Amino acid sequence: MKHLHTIPFNFKIFAEKHIAVVLTVFTFSFLGFNLAHAGGGHDHEKKVQIEKTHQHGEHHDHGQHKSQVGSPALANNADKTIHVTMLDSMKYEFNQKLHIRRNEVIRFVVTNKGKITHEFSIGNAEEQRKHAEMMRKMPEMKHEDGNTLSLKPGDSGEVTWKFQGDTAIVFACNIPGHFEAGMFAKVTVKTHH
Repeated sequence: MKHLHTIPFNFKIFAEKHIAVVLTVFTFSFLGFNLAHAGGGHDHEKKVQIEKTHQHGEHHDHGQHKSQVGSPALANNADKTIHVTMLDSMKYEFNQKLHIRRNEVIRFVVTNKGKITHEFSIGNAEEQRKHAEMMRKMPEMKHEDGNTLSLKPGDSGEVTWKFQGDTAIVFACNIPGHFEAGMFAKVTVKTHH
């Protein structure tokens, strides 16, 4: 009969190594949590929004998304608030006519009143085309870039945006088939008061 060589098991070394790994993971998790919530002030809202995106499945998040049509802004800097309802009829309903001026900061409060997931994205035609192409390749992706919200049925969210640059704005749902079914709105930013 062959003799099997046994490796002596040292429980103390095993426990020390595993405790060290657990403590390291816990420490980095704790530090990451504190860094995401540190600083307070104006960046807190943006950090909370970024943190929120990490709680849901697969997503695409740049946080500080800069676009040809502007960039994310803080809600407390908003010049006005527009409420947007997303419907399964593949339409957006805005609670007021879309009059947007260059450099205006608008807080969009978006609610999905449908029974399927919808998206609210701000961009120009080219940015929306690229976003739609990416969504076709990864249809389950939750896309939140500072200019985009993906909302499940009954959910609400906010996007606050400073309109700068290109004046041809397209609000769109780029979930495959939704834009093609008419879930978009176009507006031209006024360059003077």
